[in-house]
Amino acid sequence: MRLSKTPQAYLAVRFSHAEPQYEALLSAGRTTWTPGERVRFYRARGGKAVWLPDEADEFEVDEAQGAGSGQSVPGQSQASQRDYDVEYYLQLLLSYAERLRKAFAPEDYAQIFRLDGQVGLFDRPIETIQPCWIRCTLDQPREKA
Repeated sequence: MRLSKTPQAYLAVRFSHAEPQYEALLSAGRTTWTPGERVRFYRARGGKAVWLPDEADEFEVDEAQGAGSGQSVPGQSQASQRDYDVEYYLQLLLSYAERLRKAFAPEDYAQIFRLDGQVGLFDRPIETIQPCWIRCTLDQPREKA
């Protein structure tokens, strides 16, 4: 996400309207940034926003936080240790899928976006499901008088 506010501008409205991209930076100990800077973050369990620094930023973050901050569990990558709020992301995905409801026949939509993921005995082969097309006809060109 691109930042649009300076630290001073965000801190002035923080308590009335918290924004996760800025909260992720603040919780990581960053107090300076510039508008236009691109920030990656995710939502952790409990609703906390967690900053994902670019590879170029990681050295600076480790140095700023001191020794021991970059410790990892042997045998696990840093990405596997992230505590994503899985339920939040599932609900977000379902809200986007809901926008496709009009694109499919009701029984096809129910099959494609079934929450339990269980294949039904009478399901149609997925490759035969087609979106509903709304054909728009262009007005016939008018003849010049």
